Amino acid sequence: MFRSFYLRLVLVVCVWAGILSNASIVFAAQWSVEPTFRSEGQFYDNLTLTDRPHHSTWAMRISPSVGMSYATEIFTLKASPKFEYVRYHSQDPIKDTFNNYFFPLSGSYNTEVDRLGLDVTVNRDNAFLSELEETGVATRFIPRNFGNVRGSWDRSITERMAVQSSYQYTDVNYDQNRGSRLRDYNVHAGTVGADYQWEKLRVHGTVSYANYYVSSQGFRAQGPGLELGFSQRVFETFSISGSGGLRYVRTTLDQNGQRQKDTDPTWLANVSLDKEWERSHLTVGYSRTLNPSGIGVLFVTDRVDLVVNHQLTHALNVSLRGTFTNNDTVGSSSDVRGVNNSRYFRVGPAVSWRVTEYWSWDLSYGYARLNRKRSSQGTADSNTVNMALTYTWPKWSVSP
Repeated sequence: MFRSFYLRLVLVVCVWAGILSNASIVFAAQWSVEPTFRSEGQFYDNLTLTDRPHHSTWAMRISPSVGMSYATEIFTLKASPKFEYVRYHSQDPIKDTFNNYFFPLSGSYNTEVDRLGLDVTVNRDNAFLSELEETGVATRFIPRNFGNVRGSWDRSITERMAVQSSYQYTDVNYDQNRGSRLRDYNVHAGTVGADYQWEKLRVHGTVSYANYYVSSQGFRAQGPGLELGFSQRVFETFSISGSGGLRYVRTTLDQNGQRQKDTDPTWLANVSLDKEWERSHLTVGYSRTLNPSGIGVLFVTDRVDLVVNHQLTHALNVSLRGTFTNNDTVGSSSDVRGVNNSRYFRVGPAVSWRVTEYWSWDLSYGYARLNRKRSSQGTADSNTVNMALTYTWPKWSVSP
């Protein structure tokens, strides 16, 4: 499955390479490179969020990365590849070493009225930690391959109005050599909509269609959706955005030689408030979205995020971050065995100190709680302490 994703990725990259070569000939290009090296020490008193007897875990994380950008008058390309070596020390039987990599790539090609966009993500990471951060669903502590390609086309009709379209393909598979019960899946999603700008108010309407498929489970969730939204800068230091809509989800599940079907109209929403002061910044957000999972089902996720930043001095910054998620199955997902709806909560402060122009030091604490609603495993708590030292090389740039 992941091989087919790479074939699609190679095709997309070849097309954009042609655009890039033509843009380089006609327009002068600007290049920049910024390497970074980060070393972290971490402590978990309950790494896998279990309510059973367990031991504490120490972790060492080393992650070199590099930020790269390329730009002409009509073309931009950005990438920030990162490699991550993580080693865990614990008496619990967990995989102790992970070699992760992350390759996000984004590009755009602009004409007078059109904009072509491309976003690519190719990751190999820890399934448990990544999906817990993304959706609040706890899976397995094993490697995961994650690939995503999103292409978009925006066209300006007038100075205020534009039509927008996009297509996205996601492919996820798991390391099955470790006895995992997680199931590989893929998602196809497309959108068509219009956007209108009126002074400080922007409104949009979007029609979408998504298809989530788990071949080994015989589970499919698909259906159209409609969304209306807006964004407005009320004051120079305060902005608000919101959207709401309905997704008509049709689910089918092949289980025990029988096919179960269900339809479930599901409302979705997204609201965000952003406030700035002279040295502080506050962001509050609520979203209700549909999220696929390696468990082999589709979840509707209610999520609340809070981020507070305050600049004490030019070199010292403190912050507070909190996240709450509530997950429930959709349609026939509730008939899949071993699936647990869950609530996940995480909050913690952090301190960042810019020691010199190139060195920075970070210290953070996090408290997390996971409540599995339909499981013999009840509520699990976790405390995490993280300390990191980062060195950022001077940016190298070349321009005509």
